[in-house]
Amino acid sequence: MARTWVKVAIGAVALVILTGLIYHAKSERHRRAREAAYESLLQSYSASLKPGASRKDVEACLRSHGVSFETGRGNGRIESLDDLVPIGRDEDTWVCRDNNVYLQFRFDSAEFTSDMDKLTKIEILHRPGTCL
Repeated sequence: MARTWVKVAIGAVALVILTGLIYHAKSERHRRAREAAYESLLQSYSASLKPGASRKDVEACLRSHGVSFETGRGNGRIESLDDLVPIGRDEDTWVCRDNNVYLQFRFDSAEFTSDMDKLTKIEILHRPGTCL
């Protein structure tokens, strides 16, 4: 009788471990697919909007394609105000949820935005949402 319980316990533990491994592999595959989609968007925008473009031209391009954006300080940067285009959401983690992903259009602006600010870089920004 005791051996039966040991076999059942070992089988249950093995099942839990196998389920965890399958879930992890599936999550990793989805993460890679999301990252590839983000990278594709980055390459597309980088091909049409080059460093040195004015904020006015960048924002006109975004508006002409119906792309919504917000102006803010991306990635903890305090030296400039950047345009952030939401492009997706990462999976929630144990600690954080609502993990948004943006294309960050970095400008050489200072305290205030100006139509003459120059684009310096476009990059992917992963911004955690609500964290414990």
